[in-house]
Amino acid sequence: FAGLQNYVRAWLQADAAPYDIWEFSVLTRSSENARFEFIENGKKVCTDKHIARHGIQRLPSGQLEMSKYVCNYVGFGLDARVGFGFDKLRQNNRALNKGVYVWEGIKKLLFKKKGVIGHIVDSMQVLPSSSSIGAARDGHGVVDKPAPGDAPV
Repeated sequence: FAGLQNYVRAWLQADAAPYDIWEFSVLTRSSENARFEFIENGKKVCTDKHIARHGIQRLPSGQLEMSKYVCNYVGFGLDARVGFGFDKLRQNNRALNKGVYVWEGIKKLLFKKKGVIGHIVDSMQVLPSSSSIGAARDGHGVVDKPAPGDAPV
C-alpha cells in the first residue's frame, strides 16, 4: 500500500490543471449523397433536428462538416468501438454496466471485423491553438469570433 499512498499523496498535492479541450471536425468526401447518420430507434437517420443539433454544414466544396468539442481523448481503434458500443447499451446499474462493457469488448475483439483506419480517416491536421473557443454549451459548442491574430479554426 505504500506505493498507492505515494500516488494518492502526489495527486492530492498536484497543481490543478484544466482539461485539454480539442475542437474535432469531421469532413465527408465531396458528394451530393454525403451525410452523417445517427442511430435513432434502431435505424440510421439524419433529420433536420440532427443537422441543427450537431451543427452540420455543407461546405462550398460539397463536403459536409461536423465539429465538436472533446476533452482529453480521441480514439479510432478497438477501444473507441468498445466504448461506443458500451455507451449505446449503458444501463442504470453498475454491475450490469460492467457486464455490458465486458460483452462489448468480447464482441468487438472476437466477432466483429476489424476496421482499418485508412478506410475511415483520410487525413489529420494539427491546427494552431486558438483562444477563440467559447464556452461549450451542452456538449455542443458555439465558436465565438476569432480573437485578433488567431488563426481560423
